[in-house]
Amino acid sequence: MSKNKYSQIKFCDKKASSLDNNTLREICKQLKFKYTYNLKKQKFEILTNSNINCLKENPHLVSFNLKGHNFLLFLTTIKGKKYCLFIEKKNNDNIKIYSVKFRFDIDLYKGTLFEGILTVNSKQCWIYFINDIFCMNGDKV
Repeated sequence: MSKNKYSQIKFCDKKASSLDNNTLREICKQLKFKYTYNLKKQKFEILTNSNINCLKENPHLVSFNLKGHNFLLFLTTIKGKKYCLFIEKKNNDNIKIYSVKFRFDIDLYKGTLFEGILTVNSKQCWIYFINDIFCMNGDKV
């Protein structure tokens, strides 16, 4: 018997759904081939003397370094169903995906990928701080 596609798990003090293997494969395939996002590759560069000119020549936004958990937030549609997915990358071999219910503009479900930090505020509420966007409404940014 196959695993229940919508079994409930706990995520940030709320209910989330675990996904079946076919849906997980489809999500990874979309990220890799449609949006060229590699879950196993780091998306940052270490600042060195050879690349510091990039900071001098191009404007950049800077954010605080927050204590929390790094997650991708992927909004997509698979077989007509909208998914809001938090993707946790602790290391290259341990990728976890949590399907949660949030309301977003319908166009964002055409393929939007954020990178950010999930943290708890002083009132013990979970907050997701977005620090980068890779694609929006299906278009690379």
